Amino acid sequence: MDEKPNIAKLTLSHDPTSFDCGNEALNGFIRRHALTGQRAQISQTYVAVIGQAIIGYHTLVVGSVNYEDAPERLAKGIPRYPIPAMLLARLAVDRHWQGKALGPPLSLTPCGGHFKLPILLVCVPCSSTPAAAVDMPYGLGQAAVGAVPAGLP
Repeated sequence: MDEKPNIAKLTLSHDPTSFDCGNEALNGFIRRHALTGQRAQISQTYVAVIGQAIIGYHTLVVGSVNYEDAPERLAKGIPRYPIPAMLLARLAVDRHWQGKALGPPLSLTPCGGHFKLPILLVCVPCSSTPAAAVDMPYGLGQAAVGAVPAGLP
């Protein structure tokens, strides 16, 4: 485990077969659904890899939050329209890498400039990831999503 993982957008060449985070729904998602969602352009999955083996991943989807539901400090000075948001839909780290600080760099990757989107808020579903465990950089707001869409583990 001395090798430093690389973070990349999921491709067919990445091998999820040995990935085990301890949650069967998250294990199954990376094996069966992540690439399909990406090809359909409904989500983007980024993986932490050693060679081609996946040791962690997160999946993002874009949406919006009603103005009234946004954190007060974020809503000041912007129009009263839905606020663009990114949902950190899934975040998982292989059991062998848990506790080794892979989660924070993996979860922050898309916020660090890989793409330029007018995203002001990153939402973390409380049922799948402890919201307090994900620190958002660059002044992004953070909101816990109360109603998690069906199908999220």
